[in-house]
Amino acid sequence: MSYTYDVNATDPDVGDTLIYSLTTKPAGMAIDTATGLITWKPTDTQAGTNEVVVTVVDSSSIPASHTQSFTINVKPAPPRRATLTIADGYDHRSKQTLSAAGKADVVRASDNERLICQFGSYISYDFSKVPVPAGAVITSVVICVEHFEEQQFTPSKLQWSVGTDWPDNPVVWISINAPVRTGERNEAIDSWDVTSFVDTLDKINSFQLQIKNNDNIARRKTSIDYVYAEIKWDWPAQKESALNGLETIR
Repeated sequence: MSYTYDVNATDPDVGDTLIYSLTTKPAGMAIDTATGLITWKPTDTQAGTNEVVVTVVDSSSIPASHTQSFTINVKPAPPRRATLTIADGYDHRSKQTLSAAGKADVVRASDNERLICQFGSYISYDFSKVPVPAGAVITSVVICVEHFEEQQFTPSKLQWSVGTDWPDNPVVWISINAPVRTGERNEAIDSWDVTSFVDTLDKINSFQLQIKNNDNIARRKTSIDYVYAEIKWDWPAQKESALNGLETIR
């Protein structure tokens, strides 16, 4: 949000010119020396109280001057990003939720405790809720998976899908053939940008990730170490002033 304030001063002496200046100001603030118009766009690091002192001087041979002091309180901008961890999930092979099997914690950190998905089965993951404010615009949704596959895992047989309502009434929004990281030494975090498909608050709070092992040829396993999602959002320009307020106190 940009801040503006027009300092107005008058001089009874006809023909005198007034010159405005800032003797105390936060970084980035400027004043028009002829009109007294102050302009400023505070940064996130300038949240809090900012002192301002304006001085006006006339052009008389014996200059007269006056000062005005005030403070500007910049409210901190609300967070615009969040990391979603795994809240629960469903293991197709065991027919159990991850929490019921005591395995929900296994994929909440990069700690080498892994959740194994056998060939011919899938695991779906539910994410924690995100406190995205009403009216916000989703700008980025990236899912990250730390994983590796057994030696000789058949290429193109690891499928990741994003959708909702697993396991009872699944609706798939998008699927990809995920990268295969053969062997524990090649374990890596792969990111998948699904912003185009998880683009509303309803979808943010209902989307799931399905990891499916279709390797019925070599019958190898995929091991999942860590799953999370990075969410970013913004607000329309017309709402910015309400969410990152500026208050002038004289």
